Amino acid sequence: MEVIKNFYQHTSWAEVKQDVRNVNPTLYDIIENMTQSQSLKLIKGHYTYGSDIYEANKIVEQELGTLLSPLMLQMDKSCERYLTAGDRVIPLDLYSPGNLIGLDQSVSILNQTPKKPQPNISAGARSAFMLPKITDARAHKRLNNNFQFNLNPPTDISEHWHIFKAITSHISHRQDPWHTTLLLFPQEWLQKALEEKWLEFQNFILLEALKELELYNFHNGICGTWEIFANTIRCRNLKPGPYLTDTIKHILMISENYIPGYKIINNDENILPSHCIQHAYSEVYQLKDYAPFLMAPSKISAQNSNAIYYSLGYPTLIEGTPTIRKPPSIITELREIKKLMSILNEILEEKHCSESYLKNQSTYEYYHSEDDPFGEIKNSQDILYTSLDIKEELEKQYQNKTFSTYNQFFRGCISIKNSKQSCKSTL
Repeated sequence: MEVIKNFYQHTSWAEVKQDVRNVNPTLYDIIENMTQSQSLKLIKGHYTYGSDIYEANKIVEQELGTLLSPLMLQMDKSCERYLTAGDRVIPLDLYSPGNLIGLDQSVSILNQTPKKPQPNISAGARSAFMLPKITDARAHKRLNNNFQFNLNPPTDISEHWHIFKAITSHISHRQDPWHTTLLLFPQEWLQKALEEKWLEFQNFILLEALKELELYNFHNGICGTWEIFANTIRCRNLKPGPYLTDTIKHILMISENYIPGYKIINNDENILPSHCIQHAYSEVYQLKDYAPFLMAPSKISAQNSNAIYYSLGYPTLIEGTPTIRKPPSIITELREIKKLMSILNEILEEKHCSESYLKNQSTYEYYHSEDDPFGEIKNSQDILYTSLDIKEELEKQYQNKTFSTYNQFFRGCISIKNSKQSCKSTL
């Protein structure tokens, strides 16, 4: 079977500087003004969906005979930084055009401190999955035969990515193969950055690295608010377990744009080759009742009114280890989280935005695929009616199919939207 492969190109600053200017004008200005930058080599790497970036770069060093630094610039599409914990894949960050990758490791080189381990970086969304169930053995066999791979049907949505990668690597299915492009900085760039004439470049890397540390400052920043919150729930005789409090912190980190949640994907090629994957499940696997909508990691955006989701049915907690939970317990937990978030909202309104590390600019809704007898949690079917663009795409592309809400992810989830209000929001 012929597969789509990564490929690399030697280049120079003169050849790529206008492309850099388009995605990161600040970096362009700094490098353009530096002496000797015109003579230093650069490499353009083009990576297929799902490639492990740093593992792929080891091959580059061998093939091109160039020692690379950890520093890379995202030129188009996206990459995902993720963490694995057992079978769980936890999205940590997304890199869009103009973002620098490998800052932490580059700083350790500049400061001549012990080398830090390389993070897990994937070309495109590593933690993407299909919303409808795709476990049918006979339908999955059609994928195996058509795309010439031999994988078992997935038993969990965490296993979808392996199949997506196999589908998208099949060359006959891709007239225009999906690649994401990174600009790779050889080691000599960081060696030059230690020179006094290149101090501005070094400072830029250090400042960009500090921005990545904001997540680690989050916990210190909310200590005062969190202590008031803990005292308040004790006074009200509420006793949430550590799993619920860890979940609330995680939701707040998504709300404050430190880490990704998930968004609904349809024909979005920036984060993964969605058209290829959706076509495979629509035409080859032959999904019968449901449209092949995908979920992929995404950060909340002030420019986009679409919701970001966090799921109790598919938890991606950075702190704490979620146990396997049954749907009845999840709907109870959703009610508890809603109550606790309401208390936290009261505290934030009393402290006012200027006194709190939390901006409190998000609105929340709570969903479960089963009806809530107490009427506190909305049915997941309502998600379709709050996502007008998804409803329009469903009517336009998939007229005889429905949007899947009875699935692992939406069987207990929270939607997070950026609020246009400057301070208050409804938790």
